[in-house]
Amino acid sequence: MGEAYAHAGRRAEAKRLLARLERMATERYVTPVAFTHVCQALDDRDCYFQYLERAFEERANYVAYLSVAPSPRLYPGVRRDPRFQAVLRRLGYERE
Repeated sequence: MGEAYAHAGRRAEAKRLLARLERMATERYVTPVAFTHVCQALDDRDCYFQYLERAFEERANYVAYLSVAPSPRLYPGVRRDPRFQAVLRRLGYERE
């Protein structure tokens, strides 16, 4: 829902849902992938990479598909970000 709000230009609602996810994560498991979707829709790269790193550490399935994931799922420029390239290298991919 947070991703949909962000894409609809309802940033405040998206941020509220992101905060809600963060609160939920203190009480039970919430996959970091859920956070990455909201962060990327908000075009917040620092947030995206914070949760992508957690997803990598947890070995979330999502991370294995980064090199072949359809680019519309990733907001413009993230694939050129050095942090994205570093994650790909850590996965054993030389290039995306």
